[in-house]
Amino acid sequence: MRTPMIHAAIKHAFNQAATTYNDAADIQRVIADDLILFADALSIEPTRILELGSGTGYLSQQLIQTFPNSTLYLTDCAIDMLAISQRNNTSAHIAAYGEALPFATQSQDLIISNLMLQWCHSEQIFNEAYRVLNHGGHFIATTLGPHTLHTLAKLNIVNPFQTRATLRRQLTQFKHVSLEAKIYRSQPAPYSTILRNLTNIGSTTLSNNPIKLSTYKQIRHLSARTTYEAIVIHAIKG
Repeated sequence: MRTPMIHAAIKHAFNQAATTYNDAADIQRVIADDLILFADALSIEPTRILELGSGTGYLSQQLIQTFPNSTLYLTDCAIDMLAISQRNNTSAHIAAYGEALPFATQSQDLIISNLMLQWCHSEQIFNEAYRVLNHGGHFIATTLGPHTLHTLAKLNIVNPFQTRATLRRQLTQFKHVSLEAKIYRSQPAPYSTILRNLTNIGSTTLSNNPIKLSTYKQIRHLSARTTYEAIVIHAIKG
């Protein structure tokens, strides 16, 4: 379970990254575009939509266009991220952690989230989503899988991500569960740029272990196409 100290560290990292996030979040936007296409293909008409980890509001704007008749609630633990989103979005913005949602039981028709779960206690978020969803409501989210940043993971620079099997075990309360994985690759860039971009989006995937000088010298002049494995979760409350 995430301790208050870890929660505070995550919140601080994303607040610090509020002004740099949009310039560094290329892959995040591509995955968000695919997530919206996935949601639209379900042909659902939710009255109330809750977005978890709404950040600076990229996915939120697409939700408004895709579901124009829905009421949208945006939540994020980073107040500075929400402040940027509010400049172009009149939807309700609420500072909250996904593990403790300030919403009534059975109050939402769709809960959606793009690349937030890997920073959180995912099982607790699934339980909260189940509580807040109406019967027949949909939970749709993307999270990073274990093939993400695998080169850096081998060097012990980033922390591991959860497998689909682990996520499925955490979703047993839902009636229908599907998990699909898709690989995304960024344009080639020096590893120093990759590490800087991870910091600029507020990433807390970076390992607590300091990078050894020998490792840094080994990778700093190398370039690579960064690999991201996005797991798309779709669960329906019975």
